[in-house]
Amino acid sequence: MYIDIYNFCDTFVAKQNTTSMTSKSFVKAIIASIPQATPVQMAFLAQLILKADIHNGHLALITVWTRRVDELKISKNESVKDVARYLQQQKEKYGHESKGMDSDLNALHQVNERLGTLLRDRETGLQTWQLSLAEEMFEMQRLIANIVG
Repeated sequence: MYIDIYNFCDTFVAKQNTTSMTSKSFVKAIIASIPQATPVQMAFLAQLILKADIHNGHLALITVWTRRVDELKISKNESVKDVARYLQQQKEKYGHESKGMDSDLNALHQVNERLGTLLRDRETGLQTWQLSLAEEMFEMQRLIANIVG
C-alpha cells in the first residue's frame, strides 16, 4: 500500500514538473490523475484537494471526481464525500466558473462600450457617474485578470 502511494506521488510530481506550478496546472494534474486512480490513491487525492485552494476548474474536477467515486463504489468514505462539497464551496468562494476566453472577451467588449459611453457623456460632478465609472473599471480589471490568468 505505501509503495502504491509512493509511486502515485512520484507520478503526480512528475506531472507537476512538466508544467508551470499554477493553480491551473495543479487542477489539470489532479484531473488527469483521477481516472486511473485506485481507491487508496483517491483517498490520497481527497486529502490533497481538501488542503488546497482551488481557484478554477471546479465543475470539471467535480465531474471527474464523482464519476470515479461511482466507478470505484467508494462513496461511503468520509474524505471522499467531502471533496465534492469542498469544491462547491471553493467555486462559491472564488466566484463564477470561467465560461472560456470567448465569453470573457465578449463581456470585456461590452464593458469597454459602456466605459466609452460614460467617458463621452462626462458628468464628473455627479456621484452616480463616478460610481458607475468605478464599477465598470473594476469589472474590466476582473475580466482582464480572467483572460490573462
